[in-house]
Amino acid sequence: MSKKYRTYSRTGAFSDFQIRVPDQTEKFDRQTKQNIKGKEAAQRFLEGNRDIYLSAQRLVNQVEDENRQTNFDLQTKERQAYRNALERDYKIGIDNLERETKLISRTLKTSNPSLLLLQKLSGSTLRKKRKESCCSS
Repeated sequence: MSKKYRTYSRTGAFSDFQIRVPDQTEKFDRQTKQNIKGKEAAQRFLEGNRDIYLSAQRLVNQVEDENRQTNFDLQTKERQAYRNALERDYKIGIDNLERETKLISRTLKTSNPSLLLLQKLSGSTLRKKRKESCCSS
């Protein structure tokens, strides 16, 4: 059969009738490289945005921590000032009661000795008040 074939066709006859298509491998290589470069650029852009976001988030967290610490310090100072004011008010109240007791005792000594019992009762009330103020702070 191969002999018949050779007799009817001449050498190179098939290649004469083939359609010549230009070689597109360079085009495909170029498009692939361009596609890869675009994807790499997009990935770099995403990573850059991610880095910016993370640094901004760290900065926000740092500012928030500083604000919390400042608020805590201010609240602590305010509580201490409130305690000091209460203690001062209690001391002033005790001093006023002591002066009042001394005044009453002088008045009782000069006016009526039978009212000395009232003086003793007020003195014991004053002592109780002192004990309460010392133990409550």
